[in-house]
Amino acid sequence: MYDDGYRIGLWPLAVAFLLILPSYIYIAGLNITYLYPLFLLFWCIISTGKIKKIRVNRCGVPVYWAYLIYVAIMASSSKGVIYGLTTGCATVGMAYLISWVIKSESRLNGLIDCILGITCVCCFLGMFEAITSINPLQLLAGSGWTFFTDYRMGIRRVAAQFGQPIIYGLFLMLVSPLAIYRITCEENRKVIRRAKIIYVLMCINVVLTVSRAPIFAFLLLQLILWYQIKRSKFIFRAIWILVLGGLFLQFANLLGLGIADWIDKFSSMFLAIFGTSESSDVYSGVANRFEIFDWVSKTVGSDIWFGKGVDAIFQYKVHEWQIKESIENEYLNTFFHLGIVGVVFEIIAFLTNVIHFYRKGRSVEPQYQRMNLLKSIAITLLCYYIVIATCGESSAITIHIFLLSIAMVYSNLIGEKEEIGL
Repeated sequence: MYDDGYRIGLWPLAVAFLLILPSYIYIAGLNITYLYPLFLLFWCIISTGKIKKIRVNRCGVPVYWAYLIYVAIMASSSKGVIYGLTTGCATVGMAYLISWVIKSESRLNGLIDCILGITCVCCFLGMFEAITSINPLQLLAGSGWTFFTDYRMGIRRVAAQFGQPIIYGLFLMLVSPLAIYRITCEENRKVIRRAKIIYVLMCINVVLTVSRAPIFAFLLLQLILWYQIKRSKFIFRAIWILVLGGLFLQFANLLGLGIADWIDKFSSMFLAIFGTSESSDVYSGVANRFEIFDWVSKTVGSDIWFGKGVDAIFQYKVHEWQIKESIENEYLNTFFHLGIVGVVFEIIAFLTNVIHFYRKGRSVEPQYQRMNLLKSIAITLLCYYIVIATCGESSAITIHIFLLSIAMVYSNLIGEKEEIGL
């Protein structure tokens, strides 16, 4: 789409600022990432003096928004109306706000650039954490918080604004198509240069998370997206990279740099996903994903249809001296809290997201752009929905909502141009 006068604007910056807020900071007993969207909604309503109506056919994926409303209702029944209201504002309310204030292409590009700018700050925080083993944002958390700190292959696993490195890896994966979009579809050289720098920082940071699933998904996604953009040159460049990479490794081994040993450890970390003997002993957690399925099923018991409730805490006695308290699978986590009804609703909503935006992208192929944003977002969502089967979605839901909202706004802007014959 052609740029209608590039500018950032206050609203894109205010909206994107949510992404850097840590989910472990509370005000008056409420999560700041839930309170901030509520504040923005009130600010928007008061400043405009109205409430915008959005037609259902312009909502992009109403099934997913209906699922989030269902989650908010279940949260209200379990933890009270205020908690349910703030939960709804942080999800459906945020999507509604983005569709309200991002009403032109310049604002959409401004929002994407703000997201990339916030990501750049997070990347510098991540590298600072890797070097110093200090996370400045975690210092803002109240007493009683114990953060996940771990080292793999001698590297401090970075988490930036999140409590878990794996969630930070998912965040970078979901932002990556936006960086590629600005690199390939922008005419302003300064914007392209900034996007390239941020993209490189993202690649470095996803490695610094040293999280198997996000790194693998991130790498696979980048290969797919760049192949979609430059199919004719992709294979040729891939061969050159493999050849040069092989020569570099041979040269590094001759110099005794130990890179081969590091790669061996890195590959062992990935083999731990499949539970191979040596690697799983070193890099796996308390249990593999198949054991957790059995443990969750036993814990849910008779509450199979509607789950244990949003406020329920998972606890399973693995040994006399050890209790498992986390569910590293988004769908099992939903099953535990919302039962079969919730997890089926979630899966249908996820599939609807992918199918809707992929079809929309195919029907509106931008001939004047090198990247089809809607198809790329659909592919990104598919990768994301697969990889969260190995971990929980947790705080990554915020950037998930942003990505869906950007796709919805972009789709609506294309539709408006088609209606007026542009």
